Amino acid sequence: MDSDEPDVKKKKRSGASEGGVSTCDSEGGVSTCDSDSVQQGASETQSKRTDETKRHSAEEHRWTPEEAEVREKLRSTLKGKFQHLAEGVPHQGDTRLLHEIYTDLYITEGGRGGVNNEHEVRQIERASRREADRGRPIKCSDIFKPLSGQDKHIRTVLTEGVAGIGKTISVQKFILDWAEGKANQDVYLIFPLPFRELNLMKEKKISLAELLQHFHPEIKNQPIFSSSEHMFIFDGLDECRLPLDFHSNPRCCDVTEPASVDVLLTNLIKGNLLPSARLWITTRPAAAHLIPPKCVNQLTEIRGFNNSQKEEYFGKRISDENLANRTITHLKSSRSLYIMCHIPVFCWITATVVERTSDESGSVQMPRTLTQMYTHFLIIQTSMKKHKYTGRNETDEEIIFKLGKLAFQQLENGNLIFYEEDLRECGIDVTEASVYSGVCTQIFREEAGLYQGKVFSFVHLSIQEYLAALYVFLCFSNTERNMPDQQQTSQLSALFRASTLHDLHTTAVDLALQSENGHLDLFLRFLLGLSLESNQNLLRHLLPQTRSQSQSPEQTVQYVKEKIRDEAIRDEDTSDRGVNLFYCLNELNHHAVVEVIDRSSGTLSVVMLLPGQWKTKRFKFEISGDHLDEFDLQKYIKTPEEDLTELLSPDEFLQRLVPVVTSAWLRSCSLTEKSCAALASAVRSTPCSLKTLDLSGNPLHDAGIQHLSDLLKSPHCKLETLELVECSLTEKSCAALASAVRSTSCSLKTLNLSLNPDLHDAGIQHLSDLLKSPHCKLETLLLMQCSLTEKSCAALASAVRSTSCSLKTLNLSFNRDLHDAGIQHLSDLLKSPHCKLETLVLQMCSLTEKSSAALASAARSTSCSLKTLDLSYNRDLHDAGIQHLSDLLNSPHCKLETLELQQCSLTDKSCAALASAVRSTPCSLKTLDLSINPLHDAGIQHLSDLLKSPHCKLETLVVDQGIFRKESPAAAAAASDDQDQDLQHPGAQLLSVDTPKEEYHSEDQQKSCEACNEVPDSSHWVLVEPDVSTEKSVSTYSLSSPAGRYECSESGLRWSCAGQVTLQYRFIDWHLLAGELPHMQYRPAGPSMDIKLISGELEEIHLPHFLCLGGSQSCLKDFGMVLHKRDSGVCLEKCELSRFHARLVKPSFSWFAPVLVLYSLISSLCPWIKIHADVRIYQSSIDSLIFRTYLLPANTRLRKLIKDQELEERYRGVMLAKDRPKKCLPMDKSYVLKTTCNAYISSGELNLTYNDDVPNYIEVHLSEAVDFKMELLSSVDQQQHWEAKVRKTECLWNKSQQGGESTLDAEEFLFRHRAVLIQKVQNVIQIADQMLSQKLIKKEVYDNIKVEQTEQEKMRRVFDALVSHGPGGKREFLRILQKECPDLLQELGR
Repeated sequence: MDSDEPDVKKKKRSGASEGGVSTCDSEGGVSTCDSDSVQQGASETQSKRTDETKRHSAEEHRWTPEEAEVREKLRSTLKGKFQHLAEGVPHQGDTRLLHEIYTDLYITEGGRGGVNNEHEVRQIERASRREADRGRPIKCSDIFKPLSGQDKHIRTVLTEGVAGIGKTISVQKFILDWAEGKANQDVYLIFPLPFRELNLMKEKKISLAELLQHFHPEIKNQPIFSSSEHMFIFDGLDECRLPLDFHSNPRCCDVTEPASVDVLLTNLIKGNLLPSARLWITTRPAAAHLIPPKCVNQLTEIRGFNNSQKEEYFGKRISDENLANRTITHLKSSRSLYIMCHIPVFCWITATVVERTSDESGSVQMPRTLTQMYTHFLIIQTSMKKHKYTGRNETDEEIIFKLGKLAFQQLENGNLIFYEEDLRECGIDVTEASVYSGVCTQIFREEAGLYQGKVFSFVHLSIQEYLAALYVFLCFSNTERNMPDQQQTSQLSALFRASTLHDLHTTAVDLALQSENGHLDLFLRFLLGLSLESNQNLLRHLLPQTRSQSQSPEQTVQYVKEKIRDEAIRDEDTSDRGVNLFYCLNELNHHAVVEVIDRSSGTLSVVMLLPGQWKTKRFKFEISGDHLDEFDLQKYIKTPEEDLTELLSPDEFLQRLVPVVTSAWLRSCSLTEKSCAALASAVRSTPCSLKTLDLSGNPLHDAGIQHLSDLLKSPHCKLETLELVECSLTEKSCAALASAVRSTSCSLKTLNLSLNPDLHDAGIQHLSDLLKSPHCKLETLLLMQCSLTEKSCAALASAVRSTSCSLKTLNLSFNRDLHDAGIQHLSDLLKSPHCKLETLVLQMCSLTEKSSAALASAARSTSCSLKTLDLSYNRDLHDAGIQHLSDLLNSPHCKLETLELQQCSLTDKSCAALASAVRSTPCSLKTLDLSINPLHDAGIQHLSDLLKSPHCKLETLVVDQGIFRKESPAAAAAASDDQDQDLQHPGAQLLSVDTPKEEYHSEDQQKSCEACNEVPDSSHWVLVEPDVSTEKSVSTYSLSSPAGRYECSESGLRWSCAGQVTLQYRFIDWHLLAGELPHMQYRPAGPSMDIKLISGELEEIHLPHFLCLGGSQSCLKDFGMVLHKRDSGVCLEKCELSRFHARLVKPSFSWFAPVLVLYSLISSLCPWIKIHADVRIYQSSIDSLIFRTYLLPANTRLRKLIKDQELEERYRGVMLAKDRPKKCLPMDKSYVLKTTCNAYISSGELNLTYNDDVPNYIEVHLSEAVDFKMELLSSVDQQQHWEAKVRKTECLWNKSQQGGESTLDAEEFLFRHRAVLIQKVQNVIQIADQMLSQKLIKKEVYDNIKVEQTEQEKMRRVFDALVSHGPGGKREFLRILQKECPDLLQELGR
């Protein structure tokens, strides 16, 4: 079979395999390896090819005879090792030719790089969804060729891939192709050096030449270095137990110089040894960062099976075609299993279980959860006693217990392979290990290395995680077993102190949620799944001494749901850890659906796991009070089957629930045509109270709208508002909707079809015909950005002037081809006595002075009822256009109350004209927005004089200098406080201007910036410390204040109020609006904040920003906006930018959504803006000579992300207090770090960008403690932007004093040790007594603690009570703990 084109038409094989799977993924085919008989004749064919290659090798490459002889010896040896694969027990399993099972890997152009410590199940699922960015497929033999369009030398290739994905098989294929003369014949010698075998030599001192001869005796005393074309292949970097100290290892350039293996490897990788040699390194993603990026020329990735390859695999692997098809169908219905099938080894596990559990008739009860699957697999493998070991007295249960202990301990240590010393630590000697690998053939493996030594491993990480969970469950069930040391304080040791099954589960859930990278995700799912009686029954004959646990897991189910609800309240999108909790429900035989009820707003959110994706979706509804009080989710998800693991279809769920709700907000919920059909069916079949339906952001297409049109025709349908923004609609949808809405039973009043650019004029013609219908009840029609022209205006004008038309609001914004001709038609419409339009919005429609003239002429007619006119972002209106509007305002027939003229190229002349008009007696204008126009003091003076007029009815005036409203008590108080200040703008004495010019006093801002010293910012703010609750790394800040002006000490958020207020906020990811921001041409200029007003009323709110407004950037003040996000969409509001804040007056918080999200933004028209930046230096507490330097926008959220990362075990950093940059820095630029001493500086640049991830850092390694200086330089011109001195004494701090737990603040200490404290504190009531006496808790909370049955539950209640406390409360609680539990806190390093 040709290796370049894998045979995908090969017939299905008969018989079941007991072997494993070896794979390398490719878009074009699938590769599988199982233990069938070797096809005869293949080896002879390959032998002939090799003989031919030998004859031509020396001639083709001009090797000397001596070199050619050495080369042929090595090729012959490697070919013998790699042309076959052995499975089962090494040296005893069947073999298969490698050429029969291999397909090419995929290259990821550019690669991901960096550290990826996520659980590999998460990674492989992400890879399965990245079809769009999959790199081009290349043959394994081509990985050293440059990418297309590149011309660079590739010395080192790093290949990533999760466990079981086919990295080692790829290595073997590469070597075999070379040995057989098929590829890479310019390479003289290839030396495979697996890390697992290099580990065995870590104590030896040996030269590179001796090392190679040790692994390859056939080249001993041969001239192997006479040629420079060598290749070294290091397989399994993740298995490396060598230090790989690239910074401190001495330089070595001589292949004959003895050194440690670690020194040899680092110098070979850095290019000091054999710089012309090629290197190939393979690794799991979590270990990729061990190789410095500068040492890697090309990054490749081997990815798992795609969906078609899964089906192809099972079609080949399972001989019974009917059984294979049923297996595929079954897997698709169980998402947790289908995700795992991206990993080829899991496909083999599944096929093994299915074949072994099916009876002769083909009937099989297929596992539905991961726990069921792995339990069946364990039973099958322990029953396969292919190898008899006489004298073995241990039972299967004892073997499994020991293997579980090994799995658990090595899971804690992060090891996937083990050596003899690891086994001895678990009480397993090498003889026992051989027995175990014989009895449990495909669970635990003993592998002879290619050259030496024994290595042990579990077949796959997931099997190790299953056995680790089984071990914990066995320890809990059999208390007489030799338990782990109860006094351990390691993270997972808390599991062994649980007194009840519920304690065990809640401890495991808490530990898994604290794991940022998800390392305990599968372990948790297995542990919960093992608590089910059905799984215990499966294990009963295998584990006869284990007591069955009869406790119901219902408490655990409710605990998991509560954790999901907590996350759902904090975040719109569920995190990966939250998704895993849904799969935990799946393992516990419960539907992966959770409801979140907000009774204050009458809203119901339902979060469910989607069958087709590794993510959840939130469906939000409004429901009447009576239904909300009685709401029972089970009523709508109940299924007749006992098995509840099958994931519910969102369509089926919506079909059941929609009839009982009044509003459904289903934006961007991945709904399709089928969803529309389900909704239509639900509404048609039963009386329905649904009045608002928002399906925006779903790819419904015309076919979906046809179903909704059928819905609108139903007599049961009471729908009044239909939102279909950005749903991929065309003219056909308009025709279908028009047909439906003109039916006599339809009650639709609002229709939004915006952002469907394929509607065009033809679609609007259908809507225009609809508006003429006497049965049409539409009052609001929104058609923003629908590719409309003058024709649409003519059609709409003709329709709206009909006597039956009831349209009051028309929005045609962002249709840039309307032009003046289109507006002429609308102006003629406004003159009609039958026109009922009150609101006309025409933003960015390419209008000029002519449009203003036409509209002004129409709006002054006696019959015109227009009250709101928005002509913003039509930059060609100019002053001449505004003169026409001013004349309109003078008319006694003008009814305009709101006029929006943002960014219309107006000047002071327009201000004069408008001021003159608005002060006229007949003018009824209440709101005027002139923001983002180049107005100066003269223009402001005209407006100020206007507001002095007794005839002026304006209530709100918006200009770039501020938002002016009628005075409020808070504004009046502020004016009184600041009456001696030098006010900046004319007329400000008469108005409550947001921010008069004042001195800036806050101590924790970017006040060191020299560029904006003269920019005004307000003072006299009372600093308030918030109550901070942190859960799963998300902090919520709670604040309460009486009347006055306040600033939050944690974030710099400011507010003023006339009475008592209570508010909460948190920082959230601004990428939630990644889809909207590009369309709106804005970019973030500050943190995104999720703010909820609990009680009271705010007069002003000041959002922190990081823009520098000094010098040439003072014009940025004109472009600052604040974006609000609500369920109905997003809107922009003009704000005033002071030095560090964006100020809003009378902020409008929506009570119809659980939160109001505020984003500070800056127009992307300024691509190279300068911002206030921050530099953070953290010193490693593991090695005091290592410093990490971060560069970031001056932003509280980013500082916290860095702080949280540095608290992690692998960082353990302590911050050094250094000055910030004194000048603002250009955003989206790169910077390099330099030192004045001899130090190793990790490669790479610091990028000054804003996103919601931890900023990248540069690491500085010193060889000794010295005084030195760090400098931050521009990558382009090497200009210095920042410097900081680090003294020698700072490099010599005592770890025991500065790096330990004693330096952690109370909040960090309690967060880090929560699980241990819950399990080990035994005198909770005494602690609660003191908390009550010090008013840390109320009597009601104290009583709740007291009634709990176990100490663990009592302690959990205590931690729940701490959520509402800030740092001060947590410090006080820690003092109580130190008094009551001194030994425990000393044990924890406090």
